[in-house]
Amino acid sequence: MTPAIIFFPIGNGDTSLIKLADGRTVLIDYADLRDANDPYDKRCDLAKELRAELSGQDKIDVVCFSHLDIDHIKKASEFFWFDHAAAYQDEGRVKIGEMWLPAGALTETGVDGDARVIRQEARHRLRKGSGIKIFSRPDSLKGLLAGMGLTVDERKHCIVDAGTYVPGFTTSGVEQVAFFVHSPFAWKTDDRGYEERNADSAMFQVTFKEGGREFFALFGADVDSDALSPAILNPSSSA
Repeated sequence: MTPAIIFFPIGNGDTSLIKLADGRTVLIDYADLRDANDPYDKRCDLAKELRAELSGQDKIDVVCFSHLDIDHIKKASEFFWFDHAAAYQDEGRVKIGEMWLPAGALTETGVDGDARVIRQEARHRLRKGSGIKIFSRPDSLKGLLAGMGLTVDERKHCIVDAGTYVPGFTTSGVEQVAFFVHSPFAWKTDDRGYEERNADSAMFQVTFKEGGREFFALFGADVDSDALSPAILNPSSSA
């Protein structure tokens, strides 16, 4: 199977479905912003089109919620099956194999609606220690984990720091893809050590291997523009 990225129309956040050579699927965001009652709304019926791309499958292997702004997650609580509460487990919902999120999606307070559902699911999976990867510096989660009676070392396998690859994917494997994590950005300063930038939005580069050549895609959601630099566009593609 040839790897592919399906970009959904403008108006659905960063919603994109990546189909890997080994048959796995990776979804970036889920933002169903269409107003079904407005005949002039040209945005797609996201649930319908995504189900068509899944060809009857009731599970997406990886779903990355880049951050919790409503224009990147709207109606996610209606589409997906969430393990933490029976209210989100009715028939027909699509299951999530593994969630990817920035640390801010777990530590943020005062959220409601879709954002709260995603946050609670992420905390549930972190507590269990499975089905989740958090793009974060480990110390950023120390307080949250302590409140769960856990340590960073006990959940280290759930955390992917900036400048590293997401485990389980390589360009040399059957999947022919690697995910290099750029967030949270950090700059070294003389007086404060490392200063974090853009801790609340996931950013990563995807490297595809096809026909002996490498192809690249950069997912940045609402990354702060001052966090970007030419250096992040050229990570080593070996994985």
